[in-house]
Amino acid sequence: MLTGTFAGTLISNASVMIAFVYFQYYLYVRYLTDRPPAYQHLYMIVGQALVGLIAMMFSYPMENGAILDTRMAPLFLLVAFNGNLPIYVPLATAGLIALERFLFGVNAAAVSGSINVIVTTVTLVLIERLILRRFPRTVSVGVLIVLGSAMTVLVLAFIGVIPTRKFLTEYGLALFTVNVTAAVGLGFLYRALAKESQMRDNWRTVAERDFLTDLSNRRALDHFLQARTAEAIRAGGELSVAMIDIDFFKRVNDTYGHEIGDAVLREVAARIRRQVRSSDMVGRYGGEEFLVIFPHLGKQTAVEITERIRRAVDGAEICVEPCDDTGLHGTEVRLTVTVSAGVATQSELTPAQTLVGVADERLYAAKRGGRNRVVAH
Repeated sequence: MLTGTFAGTLISNASVMIAFVYFQYYLYVRYLTDRPPAYQHLYMIVGQALVGLIAMMFSYPMENGAILDTRMAPLFLLVAFNGNLPIYVPLATAGLIALERFLFGVNAAAVSGSINVIVTTVTLVLIERLILRRFPRTVSVGVLIVLGSAMTVLVLAFIGVIPTRKFLTEYGLALFTVNVTAAVGLGFLYRALAKESQMRDNWRTVAERDFLTDLSNRRALDHFLQARTAEAIRAGGELSVAMIDIDFFKRVNDTYGHEIGDAVLREVAARIRRQVRSSDMVGRYGGEEFLVIFPHLGKQTAVEITERIRRAVDGAEICVEPCDDTGLHGTEVRLTVTVSAGVATQSELTPAQTLVGVADERLYAAKRGGRNRVVAH
């Protein structure tokens, strides 16, 4: 054991666990943010089990092979946040921590400690799911921390290797205090990290959105296309893109001004977005050009959707009510615009070609062919 006093145990557990949680958070942000949920859940199970293992490494030794530590603290929090996690996450974590207890001795104390982990976790999961979900998160977290800490003391008192009366009088309050303190401290830490993560996601969203059209911007498009291209090559799946450009857009700006031009861009963006699937990405590639990325879609269907987009843009007038320099509304402007598009599919490319490059070539072929058309060959 690495510590010898109750105060040292508490300080060591808290310090090491907090440092390790920060390290876990760094790894999660660095490698798992964009991974499927299954990978994230597996990381959470293994990570929290390691927190429990570290707590036992810095434990306080008692008689008959029993040890005092804060291994239950991460479990309390997993159960408290179980509304956002599959039920197997806290249960699998509890199972791993129960097995880890035997690394510090195969004896009656290890058996009772493992039973305590399983019984307490299952009970808290049931209480959280059946009773506490109707209450505010702060209330449910507080109740689970206090209840879990109390259950840990009571279960060990009745099934542990130390006589019940002696355990309750000499160790019960200490164990309760350690678990509550560690869980509350970790709770504040997780809350701070969650806010930081939300702020980071918000800034990422801002950084990857086009402020005028509220579509994805060039940076987000390149990132998404790179990931989907690697996925299509690895799995041998389909991937298509459409490069779309507003015809004679410069005339709109020259005739009506940039305010009207901006309104036209927003309306065309909205019409494109309404025609695609939820799994497709639509973005402003630059100026009056838009890029649509169709994951898992072959050329025929991609062309059909792009043709639907072309008809949606050409099929109805765009009505804009501009403002003059004083902010007063001016005369309503009604105009019609068209788009040209080029479509390309991953499976038809040569090693020297890129999806966007081929789609762009076909876009200009559509321009040369008279505009207001889709070219896919």
